Amino acid sequence: MFPEQGSLTIVRRSSTKKAVNNVPAGPTVIRGGGPPSGGGSDGDLDAVDLSTECLPPVDTPDACDKAALRLRCLLRQLQLGQVSADSLQSNLLYAARVLEAVFIDETK
Repeated sequence: MFPEQGSLTIVRRSSTKKAVNNVPAGPTVIRGGGPPSGGGSDGDLDAVDLSTECLPPVDTPDACDKAALRLRCLLRQLQLGQVSADSLQSNLLYAARVLEAVFIDETK
């Protein structure tokens, strides 16, 4: 359904790092390769509960990991045609809120 593409990994830096040469320290983007270690094998992705009732607050470090795993799971389910619109919408909303929280934290 979707053409094979390389992966994109965003590594969150601590907000305590200072800017170098007046350039804000942003996330490091790594292209290519597979998901980071512990990033979700096929078996792990099959076991992900996509309900959004018991997720960590969006401004916690655990939220980034949960959102990344959920996005990988959603991508796999989309490729297999197994994702519901409600699940997709609620998980994308959560991931967007996590990214917004990371951005706000990084720009402080």
